[in-house]
Amino acid sequence: MDPNTGFCYKTGTYSSLKPPIPLPPTDRPLSVAEYCLSLFHSTSTSGATTFVVNATTGQTLAYSQFVSQIHSLAYSVQKRYSLSQNDVAFILSPPSLHTPVLYFALMSLGVIVSPANPLSSNSEIAHQVQLSKPVIAFATSQASHKIPSLKHGTVLLDSPEFLSFLTQCNIDNDIIKRVKVNQSDSAAILYSSGTTGRVKGAMLTHRNLIAIMTAIHHYNTTEGGDNDNPQRSVTFFTVPLFHVFGFFMLLGAVLSADTVVLTERFEFEEMLRAVEKYKITGMPVSPPLVLAFVKSDLTKKYDLSSLQGLGCGGAPLGKEIAQRFKEKFPNVVLVQMKKGDIKLAMIIKIIFCSDLLNLESDNPHRSIDPNTGFCPQTRTFHSLRPFVPLPPPSQPLSLPQYVLSLIRSSSTPTTGDTTFAVDATNAGTLSYSQFISQIHSLAHSLRKNYSLSQNDVAFILSPPSLHVPLLYFALMSLGIVVSPANPLSSELEIAHQVQLCKPVIAFATLKTSSKLPSLKLGTVLLDSPEFLTFLTQHDVDNDFINRVHVSQHDTAAVLYSSGTTGRVKGVMLSHRNLIALIAGFYHIRHFPQERREPHPVSFFTVPLFHVFGFFMLARAFSMGQSVVFTERFEFEGMLRAIEKYRITYMPVSPPLVVALSKSDLTKKYDLSSLLLLGCGGAPLGKEVVERFKEKFPAVELVQGYGLTETGGGATRVIGPEEAARYGTVGRLAENMEAKIVDPVTGEALPPGQRGELWLRGPTVMKGYVGDENATAETLDSEGWLKTGDICYFDSEGFLYVVDRLKELIKYKAYQVPPAELEHLLHSHPEIADAAVIPYPDEEAGQIPMAYVVRNPGSSITKSQVMDFIAKQVAPYKKIRRVAFVNSIPKSPAGKILRRELVNHSLSGGLSKL
Repeated sequence: MDPNTGFCYKTGTYSSLKPPIPLPPTDRPLSVAEYCLSLFHSTSTSGATTFVVNATTGQTLAYSQFVSQIHSLAYSVQKRYSLSQNDVAFILSPPSLHTPVLYFALMSLGVIVSPANPLSSNSEIAHQVQLSKPVIAFATSQASHKIPSLKHGTVLLDSPEFLSFLTQCNIDNDIIKRVKVNQSDSAAILYSSGTTGRVKGAMLTHRNLIAIMTAIHHYNTTEGGDNDNPQRSVTFFTVPLFHVFGFFMLLGAVLSADTVVLTERFEFEEMLRAVEKYKITGMPVSPPLVLAFVKSDLTKKYDLSSLQGLGCGGAPLGKEIAQRFKEKFPNVVLVQMKKGDIKLAMIIKIIFCSDLLNLESDNPHRSIDPNTGFCPQTRTFHSLRPFVPLPPPSQPLSLPQYVLSLIRSSSTPTTGDTTFAVDATNAGTLSYSQFISQIHSLAHSLRKNYSLSQNDVAFILSPPSLHVPLLYFALMSLGIVVSPANPLSSELEIAHQVQLCKPVIAFATLKTSSKLPSLKLGTVLLDSPEFLTFLTQHDVDNDFINRVHVSQHDTAAVLYSSGTTGRVKGVMLSHRNLIALIAGFYHIRHFPQERREPHPVSFFTVPLFHVFGFFMLARAFSMGQSVVFTERFEFEGMLRAIEKYRITYMPVSPPLVVALSKSDLTKKYDLSSLLLLGCGGAPLGKEVVERFKEKFPAVELVQGYGLTETGGGATRVIGPEEAARYGTVGRLAENMEAKIVDPVTGEALPPGQRGELWLRGPTVMKGYVGDENATAETLDSEGWLKTGDICYFDSEGFLYVVDRLKELIKYKAYQVPPAELEHLLHSHPEIADAAVIPYPDEEAGQIPMAYVVRNPGSSITKSQVMDFIAKQVAPYKKIRRVAFVNSIPKSPAGKILRRELVNHSLSGGLSKL
């Protein structure tokens, strides 16, 4: 294919130069109504936001009313009439607030909508009815006489009966979800004269409309949300809702959470009045309407300053008219479109949006290999996963707001009584209703009792408990940055973390609080009576959180990592980073496989301060799942919990997979509920995988790859087919890009070649708090994160981790930075020099091993070296093996030659240092 024209000489076909946009799998039951509403819910738009305005009557319909009336009408129509899927409903009505409700309710039931022009003659309507063969009609009393007799008659949209259909109480809201609509089914029959001749009925499938809606949403979320001062789009419909343009613009408005303004009959001055009154930002127009704008003095009577763009189609627009329009309205973009029949009209909004922002047509992604995701022009790997919609980046939205909106719109059968969290140590539980209530109560109490400002940092030092997730959600909903740390850390380590993140307040237990320095607002004890009262306040304003406007670009959390090298760093993750991460997991679950599965229950083998525990907590809540954790991990305690709470999923490290494979304790407990283990943190050996699968054939074992700097997720394995591929950590996650870069030349490499993995995407961190130099070393100017891992992609886009360019030691999925331990060793008066390397260990993966040079006359022992370090670091950082040498091998520049030390350790000390 010619990359400049899109022309293929073999087929004689022109192909789009735009990047491919992933669509839902074709065999997935999905109506366009369900699809648009799911994308609308992902925007977390307030239900009070106006969806549609009837400028003729002044009536309005809020989004919450719109969604409620769709369910009510679908329920009423299904109950009152014996409609079957693929039946046709003929609609004859001027624009009104009822029309979009009717479209969505009918299409969600699999009924085909066929709207027609209410001004058509009786003979024209008879012809359309003959074509579409409807079994029922919906019309106003004024237009109903034009419709012939139908099987189920005609429902009058202005009758008391129809109005009652919109306001039913105690309805079955799941009625729509139980209807399985094939994407290949017709969604609408819209009328067109085709290329010549009499009116024809064009059948558009749900798939046709989903494709154009996906393109619109892709534009909204990837290219349309960069405005720092967002303004909700308000569109005036100069085209009727029965016209293809009005029809799909209405669908697009819902998924974009925009506002639309209608009139029952178009009139030029009424349109101008509406532009001023409702602050219209855009309109589809015809050339005669552009000419009226140019010539009419009525435009001077009204404030039209809100107008940003007009999309003109239907007939050619003269150059002179266009020039005169630009002279009169220099701030309004006028886009010329070709004459649009039904087929062309489906791409108008995309053309309009692209031209409106002067997007480049020379797209760098135009030749992405569909097997690997690799683009030869940019030397970049793109995700092969389906596109995941994200809220517009300029929309104020915190992570808690986002996940709360997902659970409310979730199809998971979660009720307020469903258990969210269980503390297996003391059998304490927290239901979803209690969790949400206590978030509001705690947020209210914190705002009332402490002078906290948005972007203040709260340091959290606590073992896992039911209070920790509440604290995370309450603080982040107020725009406070949470910074949880390991409660087993030493005072020295905590002092360093506090120095980095500069908290104004801390939350700790009585046991851990002694490690904290004095802070501006002090330390709140999570096990104090005062804190418990914060969780049970009465007369709390539950809308209080919604009034806090948190920018998605604000930091949500500072989580600790050693980065690529050196001492612990504080990774700043924004609300946007975490929203993107959760959206990816939610999207996968949102279209589940067609099989009945038990209620998902996760056991947390990772602590809540760890990036994996942190985002898994938010993920579980967004999906209506239950989580189980313990104050301190213990292997048999985990087995006991699996049996007692019917655990279905666990995140694990390679040493835990080894323990499950080897231990006879597994025979004491019923582990049959386990369905999936997600393994990360370190490479998993082939023998270990085979032994595990032999012992647990029904449990899916998948691997993934991520860093604290990517919010924990970068690649993952999905499904049994991918899990069967030994050694891979999966394909790139949704919306993620990667490069494989030669560490010496800096050249980006193609599939099959090894180099350092670079990552870019919406989950990549903002940077390291308080460390600009480390940020600059890890993140380049184009947003690429240098992971320090040597990897390659295979011919099908699967990533393999080969070795570590960086020098971190992976102890039970924890990162242990050698430089930090070396710094401490050097502080000992009897140690002249030291180096720390990873030493292989079957149970832990790797353990820290120290090579030590004694000072002259020193007789320090191995146990003394290990004890010296153990007193100053968290348990996982302890040095567990020591060797004494005469010197540490170094390069001429003074860099430790760790590879020589690793080789020495593996040779059993036979080579001399």
